[in-house]
Amino acid sequence: MPVTSPTPNPNIVTAVAESTTARTLGLTDAGKVVECSNASGCTVTVPTNGTAAFALGTVIELFQSGAGAVTVAAAGGVTIDSPSSALKSFGQYSTLILRKTATNEWSLSGDLAIPTQYQLLVNRGGFISGGSAAAAYYLNWNATATSASSNGGSVLFPLDSTILSVGNLTLYCMLEAYWATNANTQTGITFTWGLYPVGTLAGNATSTITVGAGSLVTGSSPSALVAPAGGTSGTIKSSDFAFPAAGLYYMACTTSGGSTGANNAFLAAANLFWRAA
Repeated sequence: MPVTSPTPNPNIVTAVAESTTARTLGLTDAGKVVECSNASGCTVTVPTNGTAAFALGTVIELFQSGAGAVTVAAAGGVTIDSPSSALKSFGQYSTLILRKTATNEWSLSGDLAIPTQYQLLVNRGGFISGGSAAAAYYLNWNATATSASSNGGSVLFPLDSTILSVGNLTLYCMLEAYWATNANTQTGITFTWGLYPVGTLAGNATSTITVGAGSLVTGSSPSALVAPAGGTSGTIKSSDFAFPAAGLYYMACTTSGGSTGANNAFLAAANLFWRAA
């Protein structure tokens, strides 16, 4: 009686173990799932058709079995099409699917970590009145010098990255300062904005909260605004900076160069945004 080989089950996908931090796909990976387990992540490179001539329609799965992200890279001349140009797995146990759609073109879908647009976290603003001394001012309704007592509820806000689920992406913040003047030029005055952690909190006999000033969060200060003309307004943005450690924070506008003119009024405000990339 002749011996026959069993018919392969098309519903069973063969797994290929990958424990290193880098892998270039080969023809033997076609129709299989590459399971990446390295805790530091693994970069999987899609080669050119000249290097590995996969048939059109070839499907390869990538599975993040470990803590490290799976990142898909294209060899020179290869195009990878994916939502929002995302190339990274969202988190552990995510599956990515590569499908060859043209000679040197692949689609990428599945559990992708898709970068986000800027999202507003908090905004604060207040007026710095005429005759105010050079100082750092909390951004609350009536801007208060940070050396003075202030109502903490109108100044402080919490930041905690753990409530934002972004998988393998990195969290960033951006501070957008905006301002407006009355009809008078702020002659000789420079304005700078920034994000600060709360230093010490204390109380006093008038039932207010004294907020101790912390150190400027690195990267949170946009370019300085120098002597803005009367009747003008505008915005200034910082670059992206690392999402701060969990805690209480405030935003402030610092003036330097002398007191504002007696008839001057200046609106100082700021938006704090986050995004993941």
